[in-house]
Amino acid sequence: MTAPDRLTVAGDDTRMPARELLRTGLRAGLLAGAAMALALVSIAEVADEPTAVAGIASSTWTPLTAITSFLLGPDAFAASFEVLSIAFGLLWHLVNAALAGLVGAALLIWLLGPRPHPVAAMGMGLLYGLTLQIVVLNLTVNAIEDPNVVYEALPPWGWWVGHAAFGATLGLALARRRGA
Repeated sequence: MTAPDRLTVAGDDTRMPARELLRTGLRAGLLAGAAMALALVSIAEVADEPTAVAGIASSTWTPLTAITSFLLGPDAFAASFEVLSIAFGLLWHLVNAALAGLVGAALLIWLLGPRPHPVAAMGMGLLYGLTLQIVVLNLTVNAIEDPNVVYEALPPWGWWVGHAAFGATLGLALARRRGA
């Protein structure tokens, strides 16, 4: 049994090669992940609010080190410049963003076709990003983690803004891709 070489999207008359979907989804996911990371670190730095760990206020590095702490334990969480913790958190974030971008791209292309209008793609992407916030962060990460180091690494509204930025950027990247 072999994998299909084309994915049918938005009806039989519009098709996208599976390799193109893979490449497009991963690229859009990485771009959206970078936009989300930029939003998160900016919000955390400006907010300077207490986190779940006593004595640590949100800073540029807390969102990234919180991601690391989810996988490696609370000792990896830091407000200062901890190169390995930051690099690992950023890498893990981008891997997840690429995978979420691939799923989101397939969904958006299935719903809107291979050449969506930018406004429609951004709007549907925004909804997808906020759905990720609810399912991945609120229902999954927060249920596993005690205390909620990730969620409290910056003000909770910051995660909503970050996921909205992810989704909108994903949609725009799909609408503006080469050949669209």
